[in-house]
Amino acid sequence: MIKKILVMLIITVIVHVGAHADETVKFTKSTNFTFKSLTLGDGLSNGSVYTIGQDSRGAMWLGTDDRLNMYDGIDFTNFENDPENINSIASNSASNIFIDSGDNIWIGTWGAGLDKYDYAQKQFTHYANDQNDLNSLGDNRVQTVFQDSSGTVWAGTYAGGLNKLNEAEGTFVRYMNDPQDPTSISNNRIWGICEADDGNLVIATSDGLNYFDVKNGIFESYKNNPEMQGTIASSRTRAVHKGADGEIWVGTESGVSLFDSESKTFQNFKPELSRSGMTSSVVNVLLLDDKGTLWVGGSDGLLEFDVKEKKFVNYYRHSEQDAGSLVNNNVRALYQDRSGLIWVGTRGGGVSIFNPDISFSHIENNTDNIEIETLMIDKSGSLLIGKSDGLFKYTPSDGQTQLIFDLKPNTVCEDSQGNIWAGFTDGLIYKFEHSTFTSKEIKVPFDDEHVSVMGLFADGDDLWVATYGSGLYLIDTKSEDVKEVYVNDENNQSSISGNEIWSIFKDSNGRLWFGTQSGVSLLNRDANTFSSYITNFVYSIHEDIDGTMWLGSRDGLHSIGIDPTSDLTDETVEIKRYDQSDGLPNNMVYCIQEDYKGNLWVSTEYGISKFDKTNSSFKNYSKKNGLRYEKFKPHASAKSADGEIFFGGTNGITSFFPEDIKESKTVPNVIITKIEINGNPLEFDQSIDRVEAINLNYKDVLFSFEFAALDFTDIRSNQYAYMLEGFDSDWIYVKNRNYVSYTSIKPGEYTFRVKASNSDGHWNEEGKEIKIIITPPWWNTVKIKATGSIFVIILLMGSYYIRVTSLKRRNAMLEKRVDERTRELAVLNEELIKRASVDGLTQLTNRRYGDIHLETEWKRAQRGQFELSIIFIDIDYFKPYNDFYGHPKGDECLKLFSALLSKTLKRPSDRACRYGGEEFLLILPDTPLEGAVKVAETIQKELGDLEIPHEMSKISEFVTCSMGIASIIPQNEFGMADLVKSADIALYKAKEQGRNRIVVGDAV
Repeated sequence: MIKKILVMLIITVIVHVGAHADETVKFTKSTNFTFKSLTLGDGLSNGSVYTIGQDSRGAMWLGTDDRLNMYDGIDFTNFENDPENINSIASNSASNIFIDSGDNIWIGTWGAGLDKYDYAQKQFTHYANDQNDLNSLGDNRVQTVFQDSSGTVWAGTYAGGLNKLNEAEGTFVRYMNDPQDPTSISNNRIWGICEADDGNLVIATSDGLNYFDVKNGIFESYKNNPEMQGTIASSRTRAVHKGADGEIWVGTESGVSLFDSESKTFQNFKPELSRSGMTSSVVNVLLLDDKGTLWVGGSDGLLEFDVKEKKFVNYYRHSEQDAGSLVNNNVRALYQDRSGLIWVGTRGGGVSIFNPDISFSHIENNTDNIEIETLMIDKSGSLLIGKSDGLFKYTPSDGQTQLIFDLKPNTVCEDSQGNIWAGFTDGLIYKFEHSTFTSKEIKVPFDDEHVSVMGLFADGDDLWVATYGSGLYLIDTKSEDVKEVYVNDENNQSSISGNEIWSIFKDSNGRLWFGTQSGVSLLNRDANTFSSYITNFVYSIHEDIDGTMWLGSRDGLHSIGIDPTSDLTDETVEIKRYDQSDGLPNNMVYCIQEDYKGNLWVSTEYGISKFDKTNSSFKNYSKKNGLRYEKFKPHASAKSADGEIFFGGTNGITSFFPEDIKESKTVPNVIITKIEINGNPLEFDQSIDRVEAINLNYKDVLFSFEFAALDFTDIRSNQYAYMLEGFDSDWIYVKNRNYVSYTSIKPGEYTFRVKASNSDGHWNEEGKEIKIIITPPWWNTVKIKATGSIFVIILLMGSYYIRVTSLKRRNAMLEKRVDERTRELAVLNEELIKRASVDGLTQLTNRRYGDIHLETEWKRAQRGQFELSIIFIDIDYFKPYNDFYGHPKGDECLKLFSALLSKTLKRPSDRACRYGGEEFLLILPDTPLEGAVKVAETIQKELGDLEIPHEMSKISEFVTCSMGIASIIPQNEFGMADLVKSADIALYKAKEQGRNRIVVGDAV
């Protein structure tokens, strides 16, 4: 009794403190894009990226302090200066890139002049300064390159002024500052060039903005004058960009200026350094995106400028605590690719990439307690937030935060009067008056006084209370009496399915649903009984606009279709389950919300998923495509009246308007990036994507292709399909695997075709194709056969005149012998080819070619960061089998087992090899560990079904096998030998542990 009194006194003190506490917790909402990065670890040659461009195919070009880079989303190709090769790039320092209308790559180098690269022909053309030639480039330090609407190329240099190229002659006209001529360019260091609507040029220099009358060769300069209004913010200009309406935006060392060409005046906009945390107003680069937003790259961060409102609206800077922040604050390059992504080149950190079409907001607070327990939108539109240090009311419209109670709530609900009900641990339930939040404890005589209240639902004067372990309670809120208690009875199928109850939901037909640890239970109020469905832990319940019920569980997303007029028999209930095999990122589905189009949005243990009910497809969002944080929690979900969805998790609250999360509908170009013959890459004199056909001979038993979809929104979610026309009967869809191998293809003409989709499933059906011509051996060609036939005919005709009867007989014998010899040679040659790569007994790939194939797949997996799995298999007690049954039976056993392996492997890239004796190796590219285990289990089952007798086995009356599995995503610190060793050790353990088992090797 004394203990209870003390507990109540403590609770009273807590309530008092909560009502008068200093409300120091503040929630703030920010719309931050999640930045993906490309760094040296991804293959970028250098961290200082000064320029970015995209060619007509869709490949990205990045100029750095150390080499020019081409990026296809999977691999980097680096262009390095070779002093011995005049056809190499002139310098490793690529300071500026411009891709002209003819798809030539113009590279301004720092110290070696201007280069033009024709990637189709792999040819560089060099333009450099010659001190003895005034018609050469003014300075070898080229800062900017530009092509105007007439096709003329202009180069801006560090100290050699503006240079106009006459490409036909290979000469330049220099425009340099003349202190005695006010109509000359104002400074010889050129930072940026753009073309005005009238065809003249606007040029940013280190001392003034210049308007250049191209026809008359006259410059008009604009400089800062602090004593005059309407002058440019700073004379030190670094960037110039033309807007959609022809306006000219200028980046200066004191912010952004907007030039009015009619009045010749400027509007100046300087970032709020104190608000942004920035320490510098220097602007290095500008970009106006396809939505009309001006992006400003500064020396201390990236800024978002609203052109209509003419103000800075967001600031993005690097944070050591946020892996999704800008990779470095010194921004030197901005580029928007054809799918809408914005690329940010930085000085020292590499590249950051973000998608402006995916806009998730984040609500966080100013304390270390950021984990969210529960969320709810009340009738006033405020967001109620439950976390470990209390229950808060947050108003998104004005950012106001109010502490309601300083205990951690597990669940909250609102009644028809606007009062708030909250459930806590230790059986506590509080009611908060809707306007003053005056609290009142509701005392419920639970069987366990320490039980946690996990769910509440106010239903008129009734309050449904879900507990964790003590069942379901129905409370009369006026009398506070317990009207009913529902607990699970294992002997009564009509009882509630479990006593750990997490969720309560009332559907549009007035029926009550309860999610438990053992499924969902629907209450029949008249009979006071339950109908229960599924058997998994149910976290959330939702009814969609069509009346279908949806459940979020530990086992995925479930739909339950029930006829409201039915008697709830199994025949009238249709249940479907969607899990990872259907596209969910994780089977742990916590909360469900629905947008105005009827799509479901679910929070999981690994991000947010959008479920399109029309085609039963998922679109997943994680850190790699927009989310700042990925781990969410049950009970933490809400939707506002205007459609904004809120999901709470371990790192705060993610909110978004579904209509702002747009799909990419850009169809990606697909290119072939590599062709290998017998494991060796083919080299071409021209760009590989210009190659229309390749010729192989009959000895080229293994050839492979790598390809890339040039859409960078979510590279790992790009999808591929391929076919070898003349061999494959239909398209082979391989998800995100970007390579394929073929082996032992007969001589003939084929066409290899590949197509791809972007991460949102929009396919380029045209794709890419290349002809494959495999020539037969000389003795099997039409020409040789025809020549042989002619020879025989001539021989027969000559013989006719000499000895008709005799030679007819002899010629018939000769013809037969020639045919036999030809066939023997053909068979012998085919056998030689086959023996080179195929095991004679089992017809599987032999060890030599198995090793080649494994090395090829290792390299591909290493480049694409795919999982590679292998399985070592050993037939148990095979030597005693051979000794007892004899070698013929042993060979027959090996053949049967090999046929089983071939049947089990479905994909062309999978390979079964006879590794020696009774030992086999399976190579499974792009296969996770779970998939490899499934393959092994299938082999084990199929072998058991064969029931091959084995009287000498110590473990079974039939032939069995032992298997060791290893799987890895290749990293630099591990080699292929480590993978093989891991699988080999696993096989040894399988035998050591008693054989006829599958053992997974230690993580490599």
